[in-house]
Amino acid sequence: MFNEYAPLFEFLQKQNTKVYLVGGAVRDILMNQPSHDLDFVVLGDASQLARMTANHLHGAYYLMDEEHGIARVLIDTPQFTNLVLDFSDARGGSLESDLKCRDFTVNAIALDLTAQKIIDPLEGSVHLRQKVLKICNPESFIQDPIRVLRAIRFSLYLNLRIEPETKSRLYQAMPYLPGISGERQRDELIRMLGGGKSAAAVRVLHHTGILNLLLPEVGILLKDQQTTPETSYSVDLPARTLQNVDMILDFIEGKRDLIPENLFSNLIFLHWGRFRQRLLHHLQNRLNADRSLRGIICLAGLFFPAIAGQTIKPYSRESLFPLTDSLIERLKFLAFSKAEIQYFQKIITNANLFFNLQDMNRDSLARDNDDLTNPAHHLGGREIYRYFKTSGEAGIDICLLSLALFGAQSGYELNQKEYARLLEIVDELFEGYWEHNPQIIHPQPLITGDDIMINLSIQAGEKVGQILELIKEEQAAGNIQTQQQAFDFARTILNR
Repeated sequence: MFNEYAPLFEFLQKQNTKVYLVGGAVRDILMNQPSHDLDFVVLGDASQLARMTANHLHGAYYLMDEEHGIARVLIDTPQFTNLVLDFSDARGGSLESDLKCRDFTVNAIALDLTAQKIIDPLEGSVHLRQKVLKICNPESFIQDPIRVLRAIRFSLYLNLRIEPETKSRLYQAMPYLPGISGERQRDELIRMLGGGKSAAAVRVLHHTGILNLLLPEVGILLKDQQTTPETSYSVDLPARTLQNVDMILDFIEGKRDLIPENLFSNLIFLHWGRFRQRLLHHLQNRLNADRSLRGIICLAGLFFPAIAGQTIKPYSRESLFPLTDSLIERLKFLAFSKAEIQYFQKIITNANLFFNLQDMNRDSLARDNDDLTNPAHHLGGREIYRYFKTSGEAGIDICLLSLALFGAQSGYELNQKEYARLLEIVDELFEGYWEHNPQIIHPQPLITGDDIMINLSIQAGEKVGQILELIKEEQAAGNIQTQQQAFDFARTILNR
């Protein structure tokens, strides 16, 4: 850590002001963890020092809060990749008063860059060794209720036990959470769901009652699934689904050491090895520069089990369940970007699309005496085209979520034959999407709408668009390969 950032620290030490590294970066040093977000407390003009640092390291400077002297520097150079530096004036005029105003003692540790000395007035390093999470002062949660969510996140991801007084004050501050801005709620929620422990996060949020405060639609949806008149609801199925989602995403990201060895995971490793790099590239896509796609997938996964059980009609423009609109409004309140909301909506409104293929396959199995080698059991280009025409790139994540839900519903009694067939369906979809994209997903148009109107003497209208779409389906199926075949097919449609 010191060697990696030595040029930065040396520059800061030479300036005519006292500056300390504080917060999570110091905590990460003590835990031997990497850190790419560095916070500095400055006994002087923090914004001026930030601007000088940006100029020296060829970074971008942003004044975040002029009143409180908070500025940010973003650096992305060969020397420092995706480095975020936050500079702030010392609250209360001194380092110790600033540390006492922080959230938890493990984040209230400072490093004197000049003396290379740890400054720890609240014994945060002791608490870190003891695996204890403790607030810096009794008013910590009331001063900033978002710390309630941060406490749960740190507890989960740093494996810290929330000490009794902190836990008591956490519960007292919970009612203030809805008053926090949607943006701040969103950031903490996505960090929890997208960090690799989404199932545990959902269970804790539900147990504390926080889940209902942040996402009341979850409770309403799950209550709708119950047959008893109980007012409470269970998150067991969504949590087990998210546990499988995390396992699948960990596999894609190459984190094999985090994945339990079982039939569910082993079959995925066997089937998806050749697609892993393409899946990783997909997962690295950013709908928003500040948030990962993984977080959006896990957020959709929270609602997926309740919604996927409903009958979904492809191409339907109607709301597929009563809470669709309120879910989207919730995401708008949480200030997700337009692209994120549209992607989430694409997954949710097509939640049953993959299971529709499974149902078609079951019908084929019944007709063909359960002979899995029969060609009738393999998807055709038309089915693959229709699937991705409806879902777009979100169809990849619908596959992942559907398999995760199937595994969660099966529990320890996983039907190996049915599961293997579902994996084969995913293989066929992925192969069509990535290996035969020009032929199946985006076939080159052979004729245009003008061609149809001129050659077949029909007027502009919906019929022309319908014919063009049917021609694409036949191209994907391999039945139309030339312009003449396209005209012949269009003529057949008109003569029906």
